[in-house]
Amino acid sequence: MHPTEILSSIQFELQSKANPAYRDHVAKLFDLNVDTYLGVKIPEVRKISTRYNKHVKSLDVSLFWDLCDIMLDKEIYEMKICTFQWVKTNKRVMQEPDLSKFEDWLEAYTSDWADCDDICSNVFGEYFLKFPDTTLKVLEWIDSDNLWKRRAAAVSLIKPLKKGRDLYLAKKICELLIEDDEDLVQKGYGWMLKVASQIWPDDIYAFVTQKADIMPRTAYRYALEKYPKPLRDKAMRL
Repeated sequence: MHPTEILSSIQFELQSKANPAYRDHVAKLFDLNVDTYLGVKIPEVRKISTRYNKHVKSLDVSLFWDLCDIMLDKEIYEMKICTFQWVKTNKRVMQEPDLSKFEDWLEAYTSDWADCDDICSNVFGEYFLKFPDTTLKVLEWIDSDNLWKRRAAAVSLIKPLKKGRDLYLAKKICELLIEDDEDLVQKGYGWMLKVASQIWPDDIYAFVTQKADIMPRTAYRYALEKYPKPLRDKAMRL
């Protein structure tokens, strides 16, 4: 299938599965932009994406990236999910210079936390696993005016952390973001620390509790979530 055929077919399928009532409910529940959301349940979106991947993976690399750009330009949440899932599934086509393209996507097509977390997991997470020497790039996102880019600095490390990598960088990210006023940034690095705590429990517990007086309670609670209740209670008294 040509990219334009894939695009028109997947648009038709997603529209046929759209549920306005479900869309309105989820958009309100998670504070999503209803105008960019069709209301297709995520498992259904992922099934559709998987079904079309047999056509996507047969494309030349340049056509693959063209299709991704066209899909993202639609600025529809479900089409973003499909695109980022294709990048993850076809990560073999990633080359090191593609990081600049992914940064452009982050700035241009991220409008809420759902977009942010999806690109962090399926694109940046996979990219940093494939090109580990580039992970320090996230430090450049810390001072961005774009809150999603600041959140991404932390959330993009989750997959590498699960593989036992980048503990020092995770701590550095936390220290640089610790005074960030945005709730969703605080939740982002708190989530990052929570994941790290499952690999390095003693190290992260000591690190987090040492910052009890300066770390916002939102991030603090997220970071401690996986510890046994007695340890959480002790930390919350600090």
